Amino acid sequence: MRRRRDVSLAVAAAFTFFVAGSTAASADCRGEVETAFQKLEKPHRPYRSGVTAGGYRATIEFIPPDRVRLIVDSANDWLEGIPGSANWLRGILAYFAGPDPIETIQIGNRTWKRVNQKWLEYRSPKISPTGLPPLEMTSETAFACLEDIAFEGKTYAGYRISFPPTRGAVVVEFGADISKTQEEVSRAWKNAPPIWRTILVDRETGLPENQILSDKEELDSPISKIHYTYPSDLTIEPPAQ
Repeated sequence: MRRRRDVSLAVAAAFTFFVAGSTAASADCRGEVETAFQKLEKPHRPYRSGVTAGGYRATIEFIPPDRVRLIVDSANDWLEGIPGSANWLRGILAYFAGPDPIETIQIGNRTWKRVNQKWLEYRSPKISPTGLPPLEMTSETAFACLEDIAFEGKTYAGYRISFPPTRGAVVVEFGADISKTQEEVSRAWKNAPPIWRTILVDRETGLPENQILSDKEELDSPISKIHYTYPSDLTIEPPAQ
């Protein structure tokens, strides 16, 4: 029999946004990245971000300044993408959350969640419109300028930053020497390759279009991806009770 044990290891957390002290390999384009994301805050520009990370999929819609809709795939769907997630765990979450996607609406200080076809109002912290923590940079944060990057049939202005992996999980046999396992994990962490975060910006609009987290510089096998679109007809209203 085995059990999972959370430890600091070689896989970066899928939704860590910008990490203080991150490093880049060449000229610093931090200002261009900041400008691109500041455009998302303008009141006349609603946008939608699609998040994928393993089996997890979510859609976040945002109408500035304070209207957000979050739709997450059913617990059963995204747990199937997590190695070691047991059938009993999927069963418990599916029982409470239901088989349908989980939808949350937040307008100002009011938040509603739809579970099993029922809307419930509850207190909640602010939902990040990108599905990620706010953009935070220190004086040491630097983005490399990648110039033209071809991705999924389109050419973008690219920016990249690298940082050490921060979190992961290992499977430990019952009765195993935990201290020895932790030492092995610590060594693996120190020797682990960096995690790369790549920002792809539309050259015409200057808006971010893709944000990709990967364990190599190539973009064909991402750990997670966020794709931004900008529908002009987006509406978010309180749910009908």
